[in-house]
This record gives sequence, structure tokens and C-alpha cells, in this order.
Amino acid sequence: MPPPRILICGFEPFGECSENISEKVARIFQGKSILGREVDVEILSVSLSGSIMPKYKMSQISYDAILLMGVALNSEVPRIESRAQDKLDFSIPDNDGRIEKDIPISGDGDLFSVVDLEGWNLKVLPGSPILSSNAGTYLCNETYYRTLQVSNKTPCLFLHLPPWEQTEELASLATQCIVRMLSKKYIDVAAGVILNSTSFLAAKRKYGDVHQGKWEFPGGKIEFSESIHEALKRELYEELEVEISIEDFLGVWYHEYEEVTVVLHVHTCGLLTDEFCLHSHDEIRWCRGEEDLDWIGSNHLIISSIIDHLHANV
Repeated sequence: MPPPRILICGFEPFGECSENISEKVARIFQGKSILGREVDVEILSVSLSGSIMPKYKMSQISYDAILLMGVALNSEVPRIESRAQDKLDFSIPDNDGRIEKDIPISGDGDLFSVVDLEGWNLKVLPGSPILSSNAGTYLCNETYYRTLQVSNKTPCLFLHLPPWEQTEELASLATQCIVRMLSKKYIDVAAGVILNSTSFLAAKRKYGDVHQGKWEFPGGKIEFSESIHEALKRELYEELEVEISIEDFLGVWYHEYEEVTVVLHVHTCGLLTDEFCLHSHDEIRWCRGEEDLDWIGSNHLIISSIIDHLHANV
């Protein structure tokens, strides 16, 4: 069987634009994989042939998820589009000189993504995205519509990107969208790396816990509509009875279990209180490295980033 794959598309520049942020973000994924699935990157022409390219690719390859991206020049934040309109109404010609005015694409009505966006906690996503049901009436909408025509139950979304310089933040948003599209169930978890000048705190899950005896960075599930910072402060107080200051964002790590995917949002923290009272753990330890501990999930993958952070702040 062929390996599972993901299709990510961006667009070339158009009109008076010399670059397109969606192309820059899409190219970040070249040669990459997400949750063990190879990413196939396609840069689309702003034309009829570009709008049907994802449809053609899907006739050749079976994808697990499809993320289309385009620029929204007048948008201040990213928009996650749920609907493609059965309508074309161009304000400028496409790159082939084609201009369509107030015509249907198929005449069969609007199409909607099968992705359950109402269950997404937007507060945890980079870039403060919003949900939108208006993908416009230009090439972004046309491409989304033609892709949804053949996507059936394959999760497919269109992500409208503002013309920002922060390509890495937008790439992180794209990654998190894809992880949610791929996972039957996912849990957003806030984890805190408590630091002193030379080391970091690890905690061992207590007896009786599903991960008993394993080590982790303290934290826990982010409740729906709760922000990462809110969840992190709440969880560390519930688990360790400590007050913290949240300092730097380290990154996002993913661990795919059989039944659920854990999305781990990690920040470094400082202590505002001196004593610990353990509720979810039976041991804590100040560490300088992996120290041959039995770590939960992807927690051990964070350590190299922590060490780099400590060295950078000596």
C-alpha cells in the first residue's frame, strides 16, 4: 500500500502582488511529514487550471487530509473557511486574463467542509484565527469548491492567511489544523517547564494513574474556550499548588496514541512560590537532561529545546 499522505496547497502571486504568503507557508512543508504522513506540496497557478489541480491530484493519489491556503489581503487575522460558494464574481482578472462575473460554478449550490469546526477551541491556535463561511468569489473560493466536489469524506479545509511576515506562526497554525483534521479525537494539553538557572523540573505520575511511574512536565487538559495560559496556571496550581509566571513559548509537540492525539503546548515558567504540595505526582526532580527517566509520550522530545533555551539565557 502507498504511504498515507497530506496535500497542502498555496497560490502563486497575482494582480499587483509580488509574492503570496500562502506560497511561502506551503513551501515550509516541503519534505516534511505530519503525524507520520508525508506532505505533498503544490503551488497553484491563479487560473482555471490552478483551481482544478487539487481535484486532479486527488484522482491520482488518496489523501488523508487536504489543506488549501490563499491570501486574504484585507484580513487582519487568519480565517478558517467552512463553506465554498457556488459563485464566481471576479473583481480582477486571474493570471490567464480570465474574468468571470456573477456566474455559478456548478449550479448545484454551496458546498461545506466535513470538518467539525464548531468543536475547535480557537483560543489555543496560533495567530488568533476566526471561523468564516465566506471564502469570497475569486480563485480561492473556486479552488475550494472544485476540491470539495470530489473530496467526499476526506477532511478538507481552506485557510485564508493575512499578508503577515510571521510565516512560522502561520505554518504552526496550518500544522495544528491538519492534526485536528487527521485525528478522530484530540486533546489540547498545556505543559509547563519550570526552570531555575541551570535545570528544569520533572514530575513522576503517582501510583494509580494511567501513566503511573512515568515522568512528565506538569500540566493538563485545556478546557474548551480556555486559553493556554489560563489552563497552565490552573493545572500547575491543582497539581503542585504553586503560583507561576509564564515566560517563553517553547513550541508544540504531538503524540498519536491509538485512540487519541495529544497536542502539547509548552511554555517555560518561573516559580512565584517556594513550596510544592503534590496531588497528581509522587516525586519531583530537578534535571539537567533526559537522565534515563521513563517519560510519557512526547515529553522527552522537548528536552533538547529546553537545554537550548537554558544555554541561550545563561
